[in-house]
Amino acid sequence: MVGLLSGYLLWIGLTRLTSPEVIGISSTVISLANILGAVAMLGVPQGVSRFLAKSYQEKDLGEARVFVRSSLLTVCIGISASFVILLIVKDWIYVTLDPNLIIFTMILIGSTSIAILNRSIVIATLKTKILPIVMVIS
Repeated sequence: MVGLLSGYLLWIGLTRLTSPEVIGISSTVISLANILGAVAMLGVPQGVSRFLAKSYQEKDLGEARVFVRSSLLTVCIGISASFVILLIVKDWIYVTLDPNLIIFTMILIGSTSIAILNRSIVIATLKTKILPIVMVIS
């Protein structure tokens, strides 16, 4: 709730400080990053939570380590694929997006995907006291 409320307040503040063009471009960058971020994650955070929870419950840390590494590798491959997709379609969206915004979009895709994966891993361990710290760092 705090994240949603602060996001809403951010947009209200930005509408008072900037032009509609800046609002439109920033929402385009965020929407594009969200779409490609969903592609980059490939559903891994949902799956890794289930398998890791089972591994932790069975106290099989070796298997849990394999799940974490393979999920990180899969998400990194998805992030790379999203970067390639973005570089391919950048000429179609170049009219509206500055090349620096393309780089910012790539950073947003990567950081969001890794943050969501980290959150899923922490949730699977059921040690949720550390979750706020992980979310702030992410």
